[in-house]
Amino acid sequence: MLQKRKRCGKAFSLCPEL
Repeated sequence: MLQKRKRCGKAFSLCPEL
């Protein structure tokens, strides 16, 4: 999740990968 965290930032909910 740390790798995706850099791409999505603080918008985990907005992240399509999640």
